[in-house]
Amino acid sequence: MTLAGLLPGILQMYSRRSARTQLAGVFCAFAIAAAGCSNMDDGTQSTQHVPESEHAQALDREMQTFPHPTGAPVAGALPGETTRINLPSGRSYLVHLPAGYDPSEPWPLILTFHGWGQNGQSLATATHFDAARAISIYPDGAPSKAPNQNKKAWAPAPYANTSGSEDLEFVDEIINSARRTWNIDDRQLFAVGFSNGGGFAQYLACQRPAQFQAIATVSAAYYTAVVEKCAPGAVGHLDIHGTADQIVSYDGGTRHNTKFLSVPEIMGVAAHRNHCGHSIEQQRLVGGAKRTSYTDCTAPVDHIRIEGGKHWWPGYSANRNDAMPENFATDKILDFFRIPGRP
Repeated sequence: MTLAGLLPGILQMYSRRSARTQLAGVFCAFAIAAAGCSNMDDGTQSTQHVPESEHAQALDREMQTFPHPTGAPVAGALPGETTRINLPSGRSYLVHLPAGYDPSEPWPLILTFHGWGQNGQSLATATHFDAARAISIYPDGAPSKAPNQNKKAWAPAPYANTSGSEDLEFVDEIINSARRTWNIDDRQLFAVGFSNGGGFAQYLACQRPAQFQAIATVSAAYYTAVVEKCAPGAVGHLDIHGTADQIVSYDGGTRHNTKFLSVPEIMGVAAHRNHCGHSIEQQRLVGGAKRTSYTDCTAPVDHIRIEGGKHWWPGYSANRNDAMPENFATDKILDFFRIPGRP
């Protein structure tokens, strides 16, 4: 199906607002910009300014209030350490507490979701978010449907054995666990995902826009369920995707008998959700990459297109064929979140 044919359905899923005329202009701008670009597995503390917008007001209304710990944590990681936390549900996550953690100050929280067949540890190794001035959490997905039970996955991908609501409950359990143990800044909750985990990060933005300030997705698999029945609200979105991705095509397609959206389609969804204007700004980056930023949005929407990039974490040092500078994706994500600290 063409983008024009798919757009009305996505809009109907996503919003009660009448913004189709505005979004059509954004879609056209993105498509022209993408066409003009030069030619792992699917699997000092900075505080970001939050305007008194729809997102901030919704957060004030809906955010649960938890007492913030002010002393040394009674359980979990100590400053500078990484440890595994086992939850009452039977699921678990890795957490890294920054070496400079001060319990008297609220800290950003980054949840990073792995791809299909990976685990939290594998993405912790690739991303190096541990160097950031933030509390970094790397959850493990649940076993997939048969015959791939040995591969961990996130809903609502077609191979996931958990439902969307079950994985949302797991995220709630993680956040509540972190709030009880460390001083979390509820206005700086971020989700990052690679491949299947990127699709789940988008699903969190769709279902919990009042909870997350921004998401970042890398080589994400956007199966159509990740944009269905979304709650209204703006969430920042940075997408990074290579044009030669051999697992999750930049141009969309079908995998596991299920359609997944192209990058222009998902960027159009994000631009609509965040009420962006008609124009875009572009910037040339290193390694043949181009950044497209939408303008006049209630929350930022950016895309980094990597010409010839494949299905991996750009800048991961173990990828010897990766032309991008070391820690490229990690640096761009932390910049987007306005979190200091680099690998």
